[in-house]
Amino acid sequence: MKEGIFPQFKFRSEFKDIEKDQYFRMITCAGNYDEELRTLSLNNEASNLLKYRVFKDFVLLLQKNGLKDFIPLKGMWLFNTLFNEFQGLRTMIDIDILFSRDEFRKIPAFLKKNPGLYVKTPGSPFLRSFFAEEQSVIVDSILVEMHSDITLIKNRGLIKEIFNESSEFENSDGLKFKVPSIEHGLMLMLLHDYSREDLADLTVKRLLEFYIVLYNCDMKKVLETANRHGLSKMLDCHLFMLYAMMEEPFFERSSFKVHEIFGCIERPAGSNKFTVSSPGKLCKILYGRKWYLLKMRNLAASVFKVLFLKNPK
Repeated sequence: MKEGIFPQFKFRSEFKDIEKDQYFRMITCAGNYDEELRTLSLNNEASNLLKYRVFKDFVLLLQKNGLKDFIPLKGMWLFNTLFNEFQGLRTMIDIDILFSRDEFRKIPAFLKKNPGLYVKTPGSPFLRSFFAEEQSVIVDSILVEMHSDITLIKNRGLIKEIFNESSEFENSDGLKFKVPSIEHGLMLMLLHDYSREDLADLTVKRLLEFYIVLYNCDMKKVLETANRHGLSKMLDCHLFMLYAMMEEPFFERSSFKVHEIFGCIERPAGSNKFTVSSPGKLCKILYGRKWYLLKMRNLAASVFKVLFLKNPK
């Protein structure tokens, strides 16, 4: 029987220095903070509440304009759901919202009807609704990123399934909006961590957060969902790193396969980031046949920027 939302952490000797990390101390204290962490938690919560106010106003504006098929991502998703009782646990930098494919196409009209929104992304919103995966606006000095996908490669089967199985949610503030299942939320975290070609988003903090969310998932559903949508090798890689770090992880060794290329991932002692000596080779394994699509999509994105986008003033 699981107690609470946080798993037990017991690091192998070469990873013991992670126990000094501020974020790790926050999640292991679970609210029983010393003076330093209490101050940090209050500062984080104050910053997050300001971003939540922007999120709430933006959600209500979207709904007023007939847009309803969207879900919050990453920090705002966790802030409203799993981390609701620990809102100062981590701070959000911006607000990310994922839209269904059809709803994303409506964003140009939404922006036109609301000229008070400062559009951050350069180029035509209409063209971006077809050829880009993200449009951004600034609301009260906060960046709000509206996505049609998580990576440059379309994951239409997964995204369609997420929206088909999302549920109506009402938070403690009475705000209503859709949220993904926790297993689907985990898949979106996984995709985001491997969304960059240089794999610069592989950090200790992200991996620990993934571990917490995974702990609250149905492992069978996680494995089935990853397999169904071609994300098994990405999941293997995350589980491999976690298994290498932990003496007693809560999941079984049989839950993942080890691929030789995983050996190119290292973590310098004391660093909050992982280094990948062969990011191209690792991406080729993680994305499989989609790797060629990623290369073509990156080329297409470069051409699109040259032909259609102007540098913002």
